[in-house]
Amino acid sequence: MLYQIMKKALRLFKESNDQRGLQITYLNMGAAYDDLGNTAQAIENYSLSVQISTARNDKRSQANCYNNIGEIYARHNKFEQALYNYKEAHKLNTEVNNRRSLSFNSSNIGAVYLKQKKYKDAEHYLNEALALALEIDDKDNLIESYGKLAELDSARGNYASALQHYKLYINNRDSLFNENNTATLTETKMQYEFDKKQIADSLKFTTEKEITELKLQKQKAFAYIGLAGMIIISTLLFFVFRNYNKQKLANQQLKEAQEQLIKSERMATFGLLASRLSHEIQNPLNFVNNFSEISQELVEDLVAANNVEERKENSNILINNLKKINEHGIRASNIVKQLQDSSNYGTPEVFIG
Repeated sequence: MLYQIMKKALRLFKESNDQRGLQITYLNMGAAYDDLGNTAQAIENYSLSVQISTARNDKRSQANCYNNIGEIYARHNKFEQALYNYKEAHKLNTEVNNRRSLSFNSSNIGAVYLKQKKYKDAEHYLNEALALALEIDDKDNLIESYGKLAELDSARGNYASALQHYKLYINNRDSLFNENNTATLTETKMQYEFDKKQIADSLKFTTEKEITELKLQKQKAFAYIGLAGMIIISTLLFFVFRNYNKQKLANQQLKEAQEQLIKSERMATFGLLASRLSHEIQNPLNFVNNFSEISQELVEDLVAANNVEERKENSNILINNLKKINEHGIRASNIVKQLQDSSNYGTPEVFIG
């Protein structure tokens, strides 16, 4: 279905000679084919988008397409083609001073060199990516750069530096996670307050409107009492009965609105609990997983070590890592126990604090 829509868009853009529309559609088709795993069609459509953006002198779009093509080649371990496209994107982003994309390109180039074990080149581009990310305070690229620098240090055997970069990676990742959670909770709370106010205003408006209508109806009734008593009495009965039905409906609406507000408050509370629990347990588990991975490499290095000093140094680091694993395992266990204890009270507020 999506493919048919894109083909129709291509036809319409060609008929109207809309080059920008064609450029964007080819880019989107490239991404769609890439998601489907059709590498050849993805590259072909990205290349067509490059041709049009080149003719339009749209360097940002050119860089975007080159980077996408580079990612495809990198996934298939075609490193030379990946580097060529990444560096084309790097050059174009440098010309337009697109520092965020430039940081991303540098990180990608460094990752390819790392896979090729060209550690000096990898270090150059990864440090460039890190410097740009720090300069523009780009948390995503900052996390990516620290993570890849940790991989580079580990590959070189610089375990102390690897651990330092890994800690920075974890700290920045957790910081971004917390920021995103806070933003989501704030947005949810604001939406809840807005919906609550909208319902209240709506009910208030409905009530005021009904009161106004009733006053007008009574004034009309009194105006015609002297002329036609029976007609006025019939009319009053009709309006009273109608008003009774409206009031009954308004009361029902108010009751439903109140029930919905209570349900929303409960959902918000349980959403906060889920977020808090996920964050609290994920942190110690991340430490356990990360120190386990580093410890596995240390064991391999310990087995391969040729001298006593190197074995002793690796053994000390390994012992410290095992202590950290045990410490954070106990921390995760305590969190689960705290949750179990709080469940006995029957409300999530006990765990949220």
